[in-house]
Amino acid sequence: MTISGNDRDVLRELAERTAAIAALPVHRKTAEEWRRLNGRRRGRPLVWINEIPWHEMNVNDELTLRCAGSLAREAECQDADEPLPVGAPSRGYGCRACLLLLARHP
Repeated sequence: MTISGNDRDVLRELAERTAAIAALPVHRKTAEEWRRLNGRRRGRPLVWINEIPWHEMNVNDELTLRCAGSLAREAECQDADEPLPVGAPSRGYGCRACLLLLARHP
């Protein structure tokens, strides 16, 4: 299983952007709010929207896949099609972990 240099660069960029977005303070706050809600403590109501028409949102080819290899393309596609909801804790596996592993693979 080899990944081309271009695919590795694309996956690294995706992994870096995903990590940067996940590290924003708003996501930490939202995660705290979800833990509060799941702990049945009082607070503001939260809404989880998990059905998004991704096929309608490809403006300026932002969602067009850029990887050529099948494994890298699958990881890229999964990241685009199945993002974690805002504030959801990382499951520690799945497409984001796959992106990070692939991006670091020499």
